[in-house]
Amino acid sequence: MVTAVHPDGIYLVAAHGDDDVVALPVLNQGYGEWVRSTPLMSLQVASVAAELDPRRNAPVIQLQLVEGLAATFASVSERNIGNRLAFVVGGMVIVGAHILEAILQGRLSIAVGGDIASATRQAECLRSARLVQH
Repeated sequence: MVTAVHPDGIYLVAAHGDDDVVALPVLNQGYGEWVRSTPLMSLQVASVAAELDPRRNAPVIQLQLVEGLAATFASVSERNIGNRLAFVVGGMVIVGAHILEAILQGRLSIAVGGDIASATRQAECLRSARLVQH
């Protein structure tokens, strides 16, 4: 039996019934997220941390992509303003983000639900995103 493997990457969230979509499980949730079957780009993390946003008193994940992906993500984020992107590691959606504006430096601040412990688990999973072999 062959099982489809979805590489670590950033995927466009889609609606069930759209063409070329798959449902991937969401970390620590009892549901899946429908995403396009092909990633928009690879996911290679330089640094990531969970923090408490003092303005909202809610957890956020601070994520920095590796230097070589910042320009790619700037283009991806600019084309997807208003859309939701899924950050996938190990075939699982770790976190989703609504893109509000172009992100030019590869540095993201992602608001997440739950508590700081949950955000820390998400950050740890994102940290494990492997470098893509060419």
